[in-house]
Amino acid sequence: MSEWTWDPDDFAALWLNDGRDRFPRPLHFTSRFRYREDFDAHARGVRARYTGEESSAIELALNTLAAATIRVEVFAETGPSGSHVHRIVGARDLHNAVIAAQTVIDGVDGPIWVRRGRPENLGKGIASRIPPCAPGRRRAEEFFTRDLEPDYNNHFTDVAHNTPIERYNRVVAHPRSGSGSAAIRTGDINTRTDPERYIEWLDMADDGRYIVHRTRERLTIESGDTAALATIVTGWIDRALERQREAVNR
Repeated sequence: MSEWTWDPDDFAALWLNDGRDRFPRPLHFTSRFRYREDFDAHARGVRARYTGEESSAIELALNTLAAATIRVEVFAETGPSGSHVHRIVGARDLHNAVIAAQTVIDGVDGPIWVRRGRPENLGKGIASRIPPCAPGRRRAEEFFTRDLEPDYNNHFTDVAHNTPIERYNRVVAHPRSGSGSAAIRTGDINTRTDPERYIEWLDMADDGRYIVHRTRERLTIESGDTAALATIVTGWIDRALERQREAVNR
């Protein structure tokens, strides 16, 4: 296992080249250098720090992040009014896995942390970088999405206060300490595909975390924690690997 932490300009110096001109989503980078020649001079100095085995290990990690065809992207917010933004991306091929993470605080890009590890541990590793929260205390609920849309033609009141919208709001209409989303995509960094799977979560300050699963017709909301997120993401990755193997064997 190899691990590094870089200032965003240092990461960009190692990342950007003719084959890697797209920054890995959802990481964020705005250079502190006003002029390209200043950044280029900085980049030469950064690259000169690394030689031999460490240089090779860094290039392997960055190339895996760019070329791997299974990637999971996470975007989360915590703190007052979402002042802390957590950006995470994990990618794997058959032999390597890489996770990169960054926290943006009050709009200021933080350092970029990169770890190369075992591919079978990718889901657990991604979940471990998501800010933790205890699971919510309410039972799981499932809704038809159409039932959560306002019905302006209904002029009657449900005296039991048990309509789908009211049941949904009993879970989510609370002050939040955080929220987030995760998606899995297939294809390398230059392939922009729609997510194959997607979840959201809501962290209720007075209750706990709820994970939201959406399809075109249904919405399910259930309590969950870091272990639950790891299980979901690992399942996504396993299914994506299986589909890739099936495609090769056709």
